Amino acid sequence: MNVIVLGAGVVGVSTAYFLAKKGCRVTIVDRAELPGLGSSYANGGQLSYNYRTPIANPKVLSQLPKILLGFDPAFKIYPSFDIAFYSWGLRYLLSCMPKASNHSAKVMKALGWLAKEKIAEIVAETNIEFDYKLHAGKLYVYYNNAELESVAHSEKKLQIWSRDKIVECIPSFSSNSDIVGGVYDFAEDAADSHKFCVELVNFLLCRYDVTLLSETSVKAVEIKNGRVAKIVTDRGKLIGDQYVLAMGPQSTALAKSVGIKLPIYPMKGYSVTVPASEGLSDLSITDPKTKTVYCKLGKRLRIAGFAEFSGYGTAIKQSRINQLLSNAKKFLPEAGDYTQVIDSWCGLRPATPDSIPIVGQSVYENLYLNVGHGMLGWTHSTATGDIISNMMLKEKSALNTASLSLDRF
Repeated sequence: MNVIVLGAGVVGVSTAYFLAKKGCRVTIVDRAELPGLGSSYANGGQLSYNYRTPIANPKVLSQLPKILLGFDPAFKIYPSFDIAFYSWGLRYLLSCMPKASNHSAKVMKALGWLAKEKIAEIVAETNIEFDYKLHAGKLYVYYNNAELESVAHSEKKLQIWSRDKIVECIPSFSSNSDIVGGVYDFAEDAADSHKFCVELVNFLLCRYDVTLLSETSVKAVEIKNGRVAKIVTDRGKLIGDQYVLAMGPQSTALAKSVGIKLPIYPMKGYSVTVPASEGLSDLSITDPKTKTVYCKLGKRLRIAGFAEFSGYGTAIKQSRINQLLSNAKKFLPEAGDYTQVIDSWCGLRPATPDSIPIVGQSVYENLYLNVGHGMLGWTHSTATGDIISNMMLKEKSALNTASLSLDRF
């Protein structure tokens, strides 16, 4: 079977891997020069398999006035005339209801643990190098005892660290911080998603029947008799037996051109990368208060965060980069050389209202969707890549796929 995968980010590349491994001839199409230069390029680096707090949850409702008035420095919603944003927002509010949010959390957990299994399979077969740290561990820090105790009660399998324990285990931690403790998850990993994309594609090109068409922009999808007949690009036409749409935030416009409405809106995030200090622990840290994550990738320290709804623009706001650096200097003053910025970046996370990706067959018989992974694209990509390949080849999936269908909206 000849499959054309549109998109060479972590989702598209993972999809190509599982299809190729099962005997398909795969062509990957991407507008960039290299794989993983879009939303996958410089994300937070954490592989958060156990993370299951959807962006739509009851707690957000109480914080919404503060967010809308611009008093939350980490979560920004800018005025918009885009009707699609308000349509997405209404679905988001419905997804904040306890029943809906709890369902999303269960699906996120299932996807996370399947992803952990699948990335281990990829590492075992390919032996590619992408700054992968197995069991790097992740620490969530908290600033009040009530919140810490609540998390400790609900996460009994995780370790509760006192403030003294954090200071002992993280020498670069600021003694002036007012955190009271944290929750440590030893099962989480960390890795560089851009390197993963590049190295996995190189592996596929050498080992399987895979072709990469880089610097190739998709211009149109031609439909005939309820099926995709061809893909029109700026470098010619492509014809396959089946097609997978995995273009991140750009998927929405292409799907709309053939009558498919995807409830996806871009949630902008930022990152800055600096040299890591000698001896910096592989353990990554999440600070929910400032929505900032700290992750060691090889000899680099990645600082990432924020959630910003400001449309599809990808211009970097230096004030956001400065805020990330300021957060890091206060929180982990000895963790990196903050005077030497290796990379500043912002990317668009393709978010669904309920934080669950859309994975499955579209209204067209031979067009499949693997989109809408939001801020967990790096974590869930290997899971959905496996799931979509099973769907396309009519094989049994490890998860109930009804919760991933576009029909849920």
